[in-house]
Amino acid sequence: MAGSPASHPTRADRARCAGSRRARLPAAVPSLTFPNRALVGYTETLQRGYLEQDAETAARWVDRHDRLQVNALSRPDSSAVIRETGKELDHA
Repeated sequence: MAGSPASHPTRADRARCAGSRRARLPAAVPSLTFPNRALVGYTETLQRGYLEQDAETAARWVDRHDRLQVNALSRPDSSAVIRETGKELDHA
């Protein structure tokens, strides 16, 4: 957020976060690089885990994850968004 550290997330901040979910990135993207330089990615759902051995796909996951992480709100700002959204839902 562009404001001071004490500023609260705006609707635009919440919309930006919601828009980032459209990236179709697995929830968690641990990656491993083996001694032969092979890159693999791993993610899981409630039902099972997925090992992605295609290096190009794994690299895209890592790149997208890095970009999302850089653009993510801080923990305090994320908590503020959750609290504000909860208040809005309680008053809807």
